[in-house]
Amino acid sequence: MAYEGVNSSVQTSAPLYSFINSIVSEGVSMGISYISQNASNYGGGSSWLSYLITFVIQTIISCSSNGERTITKYNFSQYANNFLNPLPAQFSRVIVKNSSTNTLTQKIGKTEYEFTSDKDFTPLVPIAKSTDANFNPFFFTQTQRSYNWMYGLSKSVKIYKYDAVTEKLVKDIQNFYIAKPESSSHNDVALTSCNCTPVYLDSKNYNDYTLMRNNTDANFTTASIPGQLYVDFCRVESGRAELYKTVENIYNANGDPLATTTNFEYNRYGLLSAQKTTDSKEKLINKKIYYYNDFFDFVNRPDNIYTQLWNQNRIDVPIATELWQTKTAGATEELLSSEIVEYGAVPNGDYRPLNKYLFESSIPVSKDIIHEFSYTNPPQMIRNGSYIKLKQQTIYNTSGIAAQINDVQKNKKTTTLFAYDNQYPVAAVTNANKDEVAYTSFEAAEKNNWQYDDARVVTNTPCVTGNKCFQLDWNYNNAIKTTFTNITKPFILSFWANNTSSAFTINGSSFTPVVSGPTINGWTFYQFSFAAGALTPAINGGCLIDELRWYPKNARMVSSTYDPGIGKKSECDINNQLMYYEYDGMGRLQYLKDVYKNILKAYEYGYQIPITN
Repeated sequence: MAYEGVNSSVQTSAPLYSFINSIVSEGVSMGISYISQNASNYGGGSSWLSYLITFVIQTIISCSSNGERTITKYNFSQYANNFLNPLPAQFSRVIVKNSSTNTLTQKIGKTEYEFTSDKDFTPLVPIAKSTDANFNPFFFTQTQRSYNWMYGLSKSVKIYKYDAVTEKLVKDIQNFYIAKPESSSHNDVALTSCNCTPVYLDSKNYNDYTLMRNNTDANFTTASIPGQLYVDFCRVESGRAELYKTVENIYNANGDPLATTTNFEYNRYGLLSAQKTTDSKEKLINKKIYYYNDFFDFVNRPDNIYTQLWNQNRIDVPIATELWQTKTAGATEELLSSEIVEYGAVPNGDYRPLNKYLFESSIPVSKDIIHEFSYTNPPQMIRNGSYIKLKQQTIYNTSGIAAQINDVQKNKKTTTLFAYDNQYPVAAVTNANKDEVAYTSFEAAEKNNWQYDDARVVTNTPCVTGNKCFQLDWNYNNAIKTTFTNITKPFILSFWANNTSSAFTINGSSFTPVVSGPTINGWTFYQFSFAAGALTPAINGGCLIDELRWYPKNARMVSSTYDPGIGKKSECDINNQLMYYEYDGMGRLQYLKDVYKNILKAYEYGYQIPITN
């Protein structure tokens, strides 16, 4: 059902008038006009009939020979309140009927939705104001009439099932809200709006262009009568809607309800801090959410992480979420789960999550044992290390992007290298630190722990991956090297070269590969093993190389190249098997090809033919 107007007793509380008297320069014409028209009832009720009467008298007087003409114009009008400043239009109730046939003859059930409206939150009806003693005019103020953000919220949901005789209610949900208006001032500066209506204006002009061209004060004059402008100031109403309770009833075959009630609590910044759910047996599940600003008053120091987040206006950052249960009324709370996030500074100056802690226990733990989240100075987030343990660590690169994630409990590391302005992940490595791996396909500016001369990067040459590869040099000073200096464990070096092994050297000598081949399209794959304590690689030669990798022997790497803005161009898996992606002219994936450029998958796109008569 469409939105209904508000109660007529407040909607049409007072008729409003407007009066405008203006004098402007116009061309010569004569005439008097009168317009009168009845308006339909906009009030939402029949207790008062709204009228729209517009009376216009225009008197045009031909002026002297200097070309000056004057018009005097009077406007009188009377409106119903909601004609000029209506309430928001919306649905207040929607019914969705379910049927097994298109004709709705086989009923299955229905769902009724109700939404909040002016019937739940009374509009803020403005008062008509008089601003001129002589004409006693009223003009309709544009003062905000309602808390619009309180309308259209889900008020109730009722679900019915049809049992061949009647429709029975099987479930209903009721939501309850409270309006939280905010102050109309910030930093002692009032946030106001105004409605301005000019009453009297006077202007003169000459129609002789030669005089107008002189642009002198004598030719152009503009005057206004002081005080002949109606100005109505009104405050800006803002705020938020808080859902403070939800009641859910599930009905059995006899129509008896089993109720679950959820109460919501918020902190001083309007952020959800507690969600308490009580079932029909009075068992309480309490979800508690803690934010860094909960501790701000206790640790207000310039070097404190909470203060830094506050300075960045990141007040909605949760640092802990805990789930507690109370089995019966009056019983001691027991902790079911907990997740705590510790923030800190990263290399680019941002503040990001560094460590994640989780609660570990096969059974609920009493508050008497584990205690509650502490607001002491300093705050005690990790108050019992026997149950709350470090789960994950995150390490960031110089751009503030998460480059390494450590699963502490499983002793598993995942490192990601980025390129193309740090927009795309070009290498994913498991079981290695970010400072142990190096990768490049020479496509992007990022070298990812390799050192080489950009001038020797070759473009538009058939390469293994992407469109670029590297031309080696026999001069040792131009060798490709890693940024690492020590090898404390066995490592793997691999790359593709477009010539035999005699066309390059590693650390100044021929180096026997542990893997050689296959050779595809003139490119041969090579893999070398480095023992702990060996020198880090320095590669020289006279051939082209591509897809250069360096990683610990027990690690695994998958690498990719991209066409920025389009998608992935190639992928090289942990076994150095290549896959290619090709796109059509519209940037859609067209072919997926293997290392020999054989088509593995082809994608075709069709368009629906428009239906015509």
